[in-house]
Amino acid sequence: MVAAREFREDLFYRLNVVPITLPPLRDRPDDIVPLAQHFVEKSCRHNGVPLRTITQEAHRALMDCPWPGNIRQLENALEHAVAMSGTALEIGAAMLPFDIRNNDDKSMVMRTVTIPDAGINLTSVVSQLERDLILQSLEKTGGNKRQAALLLNMSRTTLIDKIHRINASRAVA
Repeated sequence: MVAAREFREDLFYRLNVVPITLPPLRDRPDDIVPLAQHFVEKSCRHNGVPLRTITQEAHRALMDCPWPGNIRQLENALEHAVAMSGTALEIGAAMLPFDIRNNDDKSMVMRTVTIPDAGINLTSVVSQLERDLILQSLEKTGGNKRQAALLLNMSRTTLIDKIHRINASRAVA
């Protein structure tokens, strides 16, 4: 940039006293979860809402993302999730921006679920998977319920019942 005269040479040498190299977020996966929690806390404080926790499924979605926008993208994703959480005290994967929760690198429909020592709530995990698949099919079909039902191999009326049951009608409209 200095050679191309796009950056002042004197300013470059003034700033380049101690160069700091920071690897991209994708090369520091151990930093994602603590940074995510920090950004959730920051967003909750800033917006005056009760503190949210991040579900295991949302953690997996965050860990699976290549983060081309680095830490700023992570911060924006979690600010989005806090805003989408409404009155819920947990941030699930469905509350993350679409590009984060539907990463193109994922080739499997179902991600691996690891069971912590404290256990999991199977009903909650299955319900979240069902919700994610319904929302993804609706997104893929531009909200067309008939086509989404075909993608999920179910009748249109069953899909509509499930949409109402999971309170996804706001996301569909």
